[in-house]
Amino acid sequence: MMVFLGIAMPLFATDYDTTIVVNSSADTIGLSQLKAKSSSSPDDQKENRICVKNSEKIVINLKDFDFKSYGYGSGVSYNEEEQVVEVTTVGRCYFNYYVQDGSRWSVFMDVNRFGVLQYQGADAPDTLYVEEAELDSVVGIPEGDLSSVLWYGLKDGKTSLIDKDVSQSTKTESLRTLLSSGYSSFVASFYDKTSNYLEDGTLGGESYDTLTIVVKESVLDSATVTLRTLEGGVMSGAGKYQVGDTATICAYPSEHYHFLYWQDTKGNEISKEAEYSFVVESDTTLYACFEKDAKQGHIITFSIEGGSGSLVATVDGNAISSGDAVAEGTVILFTLTPDDGYELRLWKQNGVELSGVTATTLSIDNLLVDTDIVAVLANTTGIVQETIDITNDFEVYTLSGVKLPNKDLSSLPSGVYLLKQGGKTLKLRLK
Repeated sequence: MMVFLGIAMPLFATDYDTTIVVNSSADTIGLSQLKAKSSSSPDDQKENRICVKNSEKIVINLKDFDFKSYGYGSGVSYNEEEQVVEVTTVGRCYFNYYVQDGSRWSVFMDVNRFGVLQYQGADAPDTLYVEEAELDSVVGIPEGDLSSVLWYGLKDGKTSLIDKDVSQSTKTESLRTLLSSGYSSFVASFYDKTSNYLEDGTLGGESYDTLTIVVKESVLDSATVTLRTLEGGVMSGAGKYQVGDTATICAYPSEHYHFLYWQDTKGNEISKEAEYSFVVESDTTLYACFEKDAKQGHIITFSIEGGSGSLVATVDGNAISSGDAVAEGTVILFTLTPDDGYELRLWKQNGVELSGVTATTLSIDNLLVDTDIVAVLANTTGIVQETIDITNDFEVYTLSGVKLPNKDLSSLPSGVYLLKQGGKTLKLRLK
């Protein structure tokens, strides 16, 4: 399962001293709203993020401020008549200004024409809360033209690169791998070069962005119970549990199998109880071990082939089912009742025809191996019952259509034959 984050968000809040959103061309930013750095404090860098949503330019009002003069910067222009600074660029830009005491101040801005990054027309939050997810779920940052992806662990407002645990430059990572770093909150930082457009066709700016991922306690305090087996049955009780909860798992053997025990992934026996309860402390995988039942004699199977009807097998007058085990020396009586339009053609035992056996009852005993009995039927539909003169020339066929060279009926083994003479056919049973 993948928890995909198809949204993006602003940079670290700590990376900017202020963030201002310009929603339309009617919005004007006052100079006092922006953070500036003094030239006398070169290390005290002040950063402003300007998020522009529906305006072709940013207007910074310098009126009513202790403003003396303007020094040219990058990506901006000064309208002296209106006493405003106009910004039409995207990305990094700045301007300088002087106040009455002669000190110089610098305003640095990171301008994104889209403001908060938008995907499919919607603003994106800056934080994603993972509330319902498996530990093997994959967490991803937005689709787009992204590069320079770095993953950080976040704790107490401080970030630390977790490149030893998480592959850098990847856009997706499993939740299990993220949590293995020892953090439960993360920041994915990336450079977004996606060509986003406003409705009026204005191209959004390129910018550095981050996604903060916070894993809720409900996920951290959960564990998954996985149940597996090679063959012989089914199980119940697998799933997601809160740490400390009691899981009850059950093993159900298939026919001709019985349950042996539960074992862990290292092959250690855990319990011989088919219904087993334990306290969930972490992700757990258990195997249900089943074993085939020992044979109590030989397996007897029986069926009808080539037609329809009923085939009943009895031992001492009691019916048995195909697939039952029968002890050696037991006498098994098979009774065939063909449906209308069918009659017995032959019997087969373990695939071999039982020659000369034509009765609809068959007795089998002295079994030494598993035995399969098949009653092969023939379709009698279409045979015309006629009287023929056997003193004249005629032909003899088996029910399967094989022509016999011997026309001496007294020498043929018992069974059902077809006698043909001209256009006439006689079905003849010899006993």
